[in-house]
Amino acid sequence: TFDVAGQSTKDYKLNFLAYKEGSCSFTLTFKNSATEDYIFYEMEMTIDPPEVLGVIELSSVVRQSITKVITIDNPLQTPVTIDRSQFSIDNDDVFVTPESVTIPPQRESPIEVNFRPLIIGESEASLVLDNPDLGVYSYKLLLKGQKSTMQRSLHFKTSLGSELLQAFRFVNYVKKPTAYTVKIEKISASGAQGGAATDFKAEQASISAPAADTHNGIEISTNIIFQPNNIGESRAILLITNPDGIEYSCLLYGHTSAPQPQPITKIMHTKTANIDFKNPLSEKAEFIIRFDNPCFSLANKLPGPIEPGKNVQITVKFDFNETYSTTGRMLISTKDLPAWIYYL
Repeated sequence: TFDVAGQSTKDYKLNFLAYKEGSCSFTLTFKNSATEDYIFYEMEMTIDPPEVLGVIELSSVVRQSITKVITIDNPLQTPVTIDRSQFSIDNDDVFVTPESVTIPPQRESPIEVNFRPLIIGESEASLVLDNPDLGVYSYKLLLKGQKSTMQRSLHFKTSLGSELLQAFRFVNYVKKPTAYTVKIEKISASGAQGGAATDFKAEQASISAPAADTHNGIEISTNIIFQPNNIGESRAILLITNPDGIEYSCLLYGHTSAPQPQPITKIMHTKTANIDFKNPLSEKAEFIIRFDNPCFSLANKLPGPIEPGKNVQITVKFDFNETYSTTGRMLISTKDLPAWIYYL
């Protein structure tokens, strides 16, 4: 109730609150309760799209999530349900939780905005909630992906002439099928990186990863083979990349000991047995074969220097002689390396 003196005017403040974009019309009536005189106005209201409610800054190392909370208020007299499908976000690295929440009348509820960057760099994005009851909530996102300070590693330990396989596993978060390139680069004693590693090998040069159908991603596995070509320590780095700039890396450490003695090979009198031998070195080499028991001998000669990584078959013959033992050893040596020992 308010009074207006004769032959005068008075301003009346009308407050109008809308939750959704659009237009609205209504009649505003002023009535004198004593004389029942009245005056009315036809009101036409246009509701513009809402302005950005705020700026949310999210910064995290690659493949690690960070979360910030926004609060959604329900001023209505009825419950309001908000689910993930009502959000539109123009960056695949951002997602909201929980998947669905119901806000009681005249209460508020937190919504978590999660950011898991896949590449290093800075970008901007928008997050918009479009609820049929509460209307549109718009936020600006400032996103930053940082380089991880943690480095994964795999450790291998085997003997010269043997090989060891380990699986490297990583999680693919890309929401579309993608191809990863697998490369291994050697690390020198001085720490310099570059050039192809000769003692570490990837079982596959590329990986076809299916789309990640959830925000938890999908685990991908690839095998790394350690085939040492010398005794001592080896270092390399595994690099897995895709065309979008996503990169996974892992340090590879190898320790190689002297060749291990091989299990007994049985040979009958005047018979022969074939023994497989591989040149594990990174260069062509001449190998010398000798026996510690004259009853054993080569049935054929080696074809000369053996190419690196090549397998050859050594045929050993046994001639019984009661003067000597029926057991012995075949020793294969080259350069200044310890000999490979095969028990016979």
